[in-house]
Amino acid sequence: MGAEATLTPATIQEVTLGVLVAELWAIMVIGDGVVGALFPAQHTARWAQAPLPQPWREFLQRLNEHPGVMRGLSVAQIAGGVAVVASLPTKIR
Repeated sequence: MGAEATLTPATIQEVTLGVLVAELWAIMVIGDGVVGALFPAQHTARWAQAPLPQPWREFLQRLNEHPGVMRGLSVAQIAGGVAVVASLPTKIR
């Protein structure tokens, strides 16, 4: 088998930063999902007015017309964010 990787302070710092960035990303995804689940029409209407590419705005406008679909996608988004957090290590070497 291959040689074990040596953990240097720089490597540990990179791993720690990666885990923290992943957790921060998951927190934002979970929060966005909560807003989308609780206020689907308002959330999509706000983003449909943002300076986004036209196909993306049209997609958001369609979601605005179907709040149940938006709620379902938002709940899936929350579950995905929670799964990411659950998979992160508690202790980093």
